[in-house]
Amino acid sequence: MPNRMVIYGPPGTGKTQAARWIAAQLQVPMLTVRCDTLISSLLGQTSRNLRRVFEYAQEMPCVLFLDEFDALAGARGNERDVGELQRVVIALLQNIDALPDSTILLAATNHDQLLDHAIWRRFSFRVPMPLPDEVLRSALWVQFLGNYAPRDVGIQELANHSEGASGAVIEQVCLDAKRSAILSAKPTVESTELFRRLGLTMALAQGKVLASIEDEIQWLRHWYPKHFSYRVLAAAYGVSNRQIMNMVKEDSNGNSGDTSRPGKSG
Repeated sequence: MPNRMVIYGPPGTGKTQAARWIAAQLQVPMLTVRCDTLISSLLGQTSRNLRRVFEYAQEMPCVLFLDEFDALAGARGNERDVGELQRVVIALLQNIDALPDSTILLAATNHDQLLDHAIWRRFSFRVPMPLPDEVLRSALWVQFLGNYAPRDVGIQELANHSEGASGAVIEQVCLDAKRSAILSAKPTVESTELFRRLGLTMALAQGKVLASIEDEIQWLRHWYPKHFSYRVLAAAYGVSNRQIMNMVKEDSNGNSGDTSRPGKSG
């Protein structure tokens, strides 16, 4: 069975990390190719670039990793297709078929639905990389926070409020929070700072536009009201409780009075 595998899923779910792990386990070098960089406006140049990559990979045992694979392997026959794109896919298929067993071919894409059907048949192994579930999110928080994990927050709480976040997002939130703790000479991450960074990242992932401090405060209060009380928000942003109350403008039922502002969910 040919040593070929395609990894597909949303951004930040670990496709490139998986390719690096495979190469490390096999103790062979990994050659990473950004497929979009091979594309040329000159007729036939893309196919020539592709051939040079595959010829170089055959010179030694290695893992050939084709990132952004859909840039080259897009489905043929759609209404926007042109003859050059069809030739590129054909050239890609021919180069894949010519690879020796000593070359391990890995491909990664965020858009598996765009791949040509003939491409799928060239890969014996197809591995989906979905967004992490609750168990995996818990493991990621433990790994990336390490000894800097706040003492007053449970990992399960972090996992619950990071639903829909990728592994890359969780890693970045942890790195930012740890950097802030180190610069402040604190032994652990502050829970408020950790949830603030997570909340703002989740807002960005949901397409929320937080153009001001007021927008951030309103969003955090709406996103996790149990943690972001008036007192906590006031301390985090260096303002008074009354200012926080005026910003949030909650009614007697605890609902936000202005849901049309950026950073508020419908």
